[in-house]
Amino acid sequence: MIDKEIARGELVELLADKRLPVEMPFSAVYYSDRAVSTRIRAFIDFLSEYIRTAPAGAVKEG
Repeated sequence: MIDKEIARGELVELLADKRLPVEMPFSAVYYSDRAVSTRIRAFIDFLSEYIRTAPAGAVKEG
C-alpha cells in the first residue's frame, strides 16, 4: 500500500524494530518533507517515547 513511498523516502517508518505484545492496527504516516501539525507531532513523540520506555514485556522486538 505505501511501499513505494517508503522506498522513495517520502514516508518514514518509525520504530520498525518494535512491536506491541498484542495486535494493535495503527500507523503514524506522514510525509517526511512536509510540515506536520504540532498536535500530530506531539502524538507521534508521545507514542514513540511510550514504546521506548514501556515496562519489560510491554513491547516486543520485531
